[in-house]
Amino acid sequence: MNYEQMMKQAQEEGRTKQISIELKRWDKEGEMLIGKVIAVNHKESDTFDSEYNQYMLETDSGHVATIFGASVDLLFTTVNPIGNVYAFEFKGKRKLDGGKQMNVFVVTSLTSKA
Repeated sequence: MNYEQMMKQAQEEGRTKQISIELKRWDKEGEMLIGKVIAVNHKESDTFDSEYNQYMLETDSGHVATIFGASVDLLFTTVNPIGNVYAFEFKGKRKLDGGKQMNVFVVTSLTSKA
């Protein structure tokens, strides 16, 4: 059996799983991302002289990495999101003083841990 045949057989038997990472950008109000948070990585931006978190989620379509921004980062300062399932709905951008913008989300816990 060659590799293409192995792939086809695995797909037919439902044994495939995406392991590559999709990068999610937030452009349209109403966009939603639902999944289990599997990692949170703290980052520093030289470009914007700021710190932020990058979130890795396991979703129905595979692994997704995204940056929500300060609103979600602040929410998760009191709750450890890792291992919990959430729905993140993008509600647009809010203008802040100084010309900066902040992404706004409605975050819904789908697990009992909050």
